[in-house]
Amino acid sequence: ELEASNRKLRSQAGDLVVERDKLQARVKLLESQLLEVQDQADRAAAAAAAQVEASEAEAQLARLDAKKEVAEARRVAELRDALTAAANEAAYREDAARRAAQRLEERIRSLEAELEGLAASAGQ
Repeated sequence: ELEASNRKLRSQAGDLVVERDKLQARVKLLESQLLEVQDQADRAAAAAAAQVEASEAEAQLARLDAKKEVAEARRVAELRDALTAAANEAAYREDAARRAAQRLEERIRSLEAELEGLAASAGQ
């Protein structure tokens, strides 16, 4: 009876060894899968970080371009204002010159009339 009990215990021990080996194999498989998933996660995180960095660089370039465009628009507006001021000044000067020319023409006519009057009185 003791021998039968020993055989039974040995059989159970063998079954336990087989079960242990199966569990160890399963643990190794799960560890391998875990390492693979961690590696994939690391690669995905690195790719996401690179994408974020690239997006930030693009955003920075866009901000710089926008600043340049704003500066250029301001410069164009300043030039337009300066041109408008110059055109207004030129129009004012042209008008002043026209009035001066009219006064000179009137003075010339007046002097011509005076000269004719002097010539007429000298001829009498």
